[in-house]
Amino acid sequence: MAERKLTVEDNALNELIAQAFDLRSIIGRNVITLHKHFKDTNNTAGISMLRVLSAIVRQKGYENFDGRIAVRVGSRQSGPKLAVPIVQDGVRKVHERITDASPYSGKELVNGYPLAYT
Repeated sequence: MAERKLTVEDNALNELIAQAFDLRSIIGRNVITLHKHFKDTNNTAGISMLRVLSAIVRQKGYENFDGRIAVRVGSRQSGPKLAVPIVQDGVRKVHERITDASPYSGKELVNGYPLAYT
């Protein structure tokens, strides 16, 4: 089976990962493995997490980071409940959206988990 060509987004994410992490270290190898897994399974949430993590490492001023990152996931936050559930295209919508659109997937965000990195 032929491998898929990288899209523009994959090339940009690969470049961001290469700039942020030391790919010879344990964390660098783990990030590469996770990116490959998320891409193969089409896990957009995982790819978004890697993009945010790489951007945060770059914002902190690190290049070739090879340390340890602690990720804390907060409790689930949902939009307020609708008085009357809405049915659109056979999907029952119970909660209002938190934001108009997620900055990563472009879809409206109904449930969210706050993340903190140290």
